[in-house]
Amino acid sequence: MNVWSQRGVLSWLVPCLAGTLFAVATSALADARQFGPRTLDIPAPADFQPLAAVSPRYIQAAQAYLPATNRLVEAYASAEDASALAQGKATPLARYFQLQAPRKADGIAVSEQDFLDASKEIEGGLEQTLKDSKALTTQLTQQGNAEVKRMTATDPKIALSGVNYLGVYRREPWGLFFTIKSGVSGAGTSQTLVCGGALVLVNYQLLFLYSYSQYHDEDDRRWVEQATSSWADAVRAANPNDPAVAKTASHGSGGVMRNALIGALIGGLIGLVASVLRKRKQ
Repeated sequence: MNVWSQRGVLSWLVPCLAGTLFAVATSALADARQFGPRTLDIPAPADFQPLAAVSPRYIQAAQAYLPATNRLVEAYASAEDASALAQGKATPLARYFQLQAPRKADGIAVSEQDFLDASKEIEGGLEQTLKDSKALTTQLTQQGNAEVKRMTATDPKIALSGVNYLGVYRREPWGLFFTIKSGVSGAGTSQTLVCGGALVLVNYQLLFLYSYSQYHDEDDRRWVEQATSSWADAVRAANPNDPAVAKTASHGSGGVMRNALIGALIGGLIGLVASVLRKRKQ
């Protein structure tokens, strides 16, 4: 039987290295990823491995829970979990990461000034956006459940509850970092998960970066915040700003940025469901 985790019993992992050291350690392992006509080098988070090649069904199911505005570019799990998924073994999905991109800005260069202006406005509306998202998240979980049922013949009945916005923990001219916590139930289990999210500008391309962990105490919150922050630094270091791209950057893209915020928040929130998915019996 091929199974995705129902339990969410997470192993403790060594925290990601910070800043430049993290970037140096991972830049050689960066994968080229396509964003419209553009290509960026995306290093995997330290000690994690990409899942799309080893478990495309995981990517298919996880994408089903996202809003149409978001494209799931890649997901990452520990080497142990990635190996188990590749072999079709039952395994808890430990702490994991997702890389998403807003479809309307895929391959479109956004100016640093537009990003900075919009991020200031965006931060003021983060909490209210999440408060207003209940109907949308319910719709998306139902949409995802229907797709997983089609794939596995079993309705996972995944639902979110007690959504809690924990605030912005880092601000940069090129990035806005926030934390979300939520209860997740489905497939006969329930747990509390925490997400460290970031809306970042990487060589003028908008990206959404997320790390996830089961929440036991504040150490788990600190882990996701540090993990996302370190990963963002590594991705930026692997893709320095190109003056030629800067010349093509769009201006007056505040509307795109505001829509991207909704996608970033909901994409991060819905990504919390990934640890309770099941595969079809083979």
